[in-house]
Amino acid sequence: MKTTLKCRRGFTAIELISVSFLLTTFAVLIPNPFLSARESARSVHCKNNLRQYGISLYTFSDRDPQSRICSGSGDYLFDGCVDTYGFTADLVNQGAGSGMEISCLSNSVKGLSTLNDLTGQRTRQTRGFLTVPLSARFNAGRCLPFKGDTDGDGSAETGQLDGGTPERIEIVQSMIDAGYTSNYTASWFLARQGVANKDAASILNSLPETKTPYRLLELTQGPLSLRVLEQSDKPSSLIPFLADSSASATLNSKLELSQESEDENPGSSRSRRRVMDKKKSNEENPQTADPAISLSEAFTNGPVQWDETEQSFEPLTPEKVAQLEVPENTWKQDTRQWGFPHQISGQPQLNVLMADGSVKVMNDKSNDGILNPGFTADSKQFGEIEAETFEIFLGTSLIAPRQSKGKFE
Repeated sequence: MKTTLKCRRGFTAIELISVSFLLTTFAVLIPNPFLSARESARSVHCKNNLRQYGISLYTFSDRDPQSRICSGSGDYLFDGCVDTYGFTADLVNQGAGSGMEISCLSNSVKGLSTLNDLTGQRTRQTRGFLTVPLSARFNAGRCLPFKGDTDGDGSAETGQLDGGTPERIEIVQSMIDAGYTSNYTASWFLARQGVANKDAASILNSLPETKTPYRLLELTQGPLSLRVLEQSDKPSSLIPFLADSSASATLNSKLELSQESEDENPGSSRSRRRVMDKKKSNEENPQTADPAISLSEAFTNGPVQWDETEQSFEPLTPEKVAQLEVPENTWKQDTRQWGFPHQISGQPQLNVLMADGSVKVMNDKSNDGILNPGFTADSKQFGEIEAETFEIFLGTSLIAPRQSKGKFE
């Protein structure tokens, strides 16, 4: 008996439709776990980077005569040249790493807004926020050639390089390439530690008007010291050092560089053109802007108070220092410079390096992109409370009930 084999030459329409449906379903469903796994890996990488910063901070403290945890905030106007002063400068100068290499991969913020001050193209670039005894910090390190105001009144200038010149931009780019930049933002505690008992009026009268006077180095006790940390009645596991920067706090800050092209200036450098090309791309394609030049603040603003009448946040001023004796739920740290760059299973998260070297994860409960330090006010700037006091301390003073006296150096 013969068996006849019939060859099948194709698929039916129903089979083709079924296969297409299955492939489309897999294409939609399969990438999600992979994307979530990738973001989880990046978050772990970010945590490890923060721990590396923690090791660098305590290494610096061991070597510092005053046992400071860092040399400053990394903000040019408030602390001096960023290759000499700042938590990232400490990291690089100790040979512990590069701020560029151990940045947070998930964050759209890739640098600090002080880069614009270094290039000297912002309106306040000639009027620094350091008083006369500290003005030499402006011309430290690679900033030595920068022209700048040394006494705050616009009369005495040092250096030869004006803001925005190709030579000055080239130096700023060299600092970026050397790793003197970061997309982590320090807490006010790390950069300033507390309010100093000084006559603030005479200092402020000689400096540009500022809405955040207690970011000024001269009005505070300067960077956090190990002595204050050990004397604090707050556990080190609750005191924040560094956290992910917030893109929402950049106020559309971009790296403001010269618009000259290579044809207009044949001597322009490859590295400067690289940054300029990113800026040009942002201007031509705002919807697909290169995030590599999104900037944020080097450190948080310090204590603020919620004004129920005005429905606004009032910064700490010299006149309000006495009010720091009121309960901690009135004054809180301004944490709008910290954001939530990580998306883990659809939940926005923020990594915070604590003083004990641990890294805590905070969740964005109100989904507004800004960490609420504990204000109960329902405002556009701070929604649901996300930083409970048993998780992280964001009050006004590390030492209760009063600020201790002290100088930064």
